[in-house]
Amino acid sequence: MTITSLPGRERSDALEGGVIAHYITRPDDPHLLRFYSAYNAAFILPDEKEDLEGFRACLALNQGDAYDRLSALYGPYREMAILLTEGANGPVLGAANFIAFAGDGTDPTVSLSYIFVDANQRRRGLFGLLMHLVREEAREAFAWPEGDIPTPLIFVEINNPVKMSP
Repeated sequence: MTITSLPGRERSDALEGGVIAHYITRPDDPHLLRFYSAYNAAFILPDEKEDLEGFRACLALNQGDAYDRLSALYGPYREMAILLTEGANGPVLGAANFIAFAGDGTDPTVSLSYIFVDANQRRRGLFGLLMHLVREEAREAFAWPEGDIPTPLIFVEINNPVKMSP
């Protein structure tokens, strides 16, 4: 079974209630700075977060020689972030950062590195919306053979701040 990742998945989609989902797949995406600013405010412990250049480096792995080398080893993948905003330029509601792996096509997986909802926006169902969008984008980021597209398994990275270095 041959599966390929689809380039050009960056976009902004209007959702219900005036929410916009911005899909970030490139290191030069104009929405990356807004994502990072909100992420940096949500994750306050130095040991639990990336810097902006780390996100850029990860997103750069979606193309070129690095993608060719890594996908030959691990199969097709797509590193991305989803940023939710109120309207196109309104406040950030939440975001997620993850890697989708197609695998051999029978058991695609998602490694969910970061997910958060702004403290002032909670109890609106945004966490569930983000999980839904992550799952759907992990399915849509690849060219699958004919037939049913498998639902990906989602693995969440969890750190225990109490056990991390001060």
